[in-house]
Amino acid sequence: MTKAISVIAAPYGSDLYRRSVALREEILRRPLGLTLSKKELADDRQRLHFCAVAAEGVIGTVSLRPLDTRKVQLKQMAVATNRRGENIGVRLLGYAEGWARRKGFSLIVLHARVGAEGFYAKFGYAAEGGVFHENTIPHIKMTAPDLSLGAHCGGVLNRLEHVSHRFVFLIASRGAGHPSAGSAWYLARNCGVVLGRYWEHQFKAVVLLIASQRQCPPARG
Repeated sequence: MTKAISVIAAPYGSDLYRRSVALREEILRRPLGLTLSKKELADDRQRLHFCAVAAEGVIGTVSLRPLDTRKVQLKQMAVATNRRGENIGVRLLGYAEGWARRKGFSLIVLHARVGAEGFYAKFGYAAEGGVFHENTIPHIKMTAPDLSLGAHCGGVLNRLEHVSHRFVFLIASRGAGHPSAGSAWYLARNCGVVLGRYWEHQFKAVVLLIASQRQCPPARG
């Protein structure tokens, strides 16, 4: 049986926030022989923090830092070592994207560790510029597709939803939902681009282009 996992806000200063900081320390800094700096912890005041929780506590975390009225930076995604392979990172990313979209932000940027950029690329993030070093290891800047495009199609999907291991709902053209048997993760975003897949090696891409037949107006700006 799949263990219940929820993704929720972790307000700055709360117990959930402190547990999220401990997880960031364990996963992102300790293996590098580092600790979270005072500057990073001070920056936390400017961020929105989210975490994945299960019976044993916080098992994943991510944060968003608004950069201006349009753009946010996704920072410090971390998932507990013993809970990897459960799609927790996908859920955290989807929750953060949904929050940003609902708050009117249209662009997400991030600094991905080299080697992890493939994860974000699956969801439409594109690399920009060359490799640079941050916290002693190589990173690359990545940018998401314009989050506002989904709104032009009537809000195709506001956020990733957790689906059971027995079925999945595909977002179909013309606003209709179609059930699909199997275990999979799908996200139709930006007028029908499928951004996420769970167990992709078993269930190959099923792509619904809602933008076909000119149903989506062109993006502005």
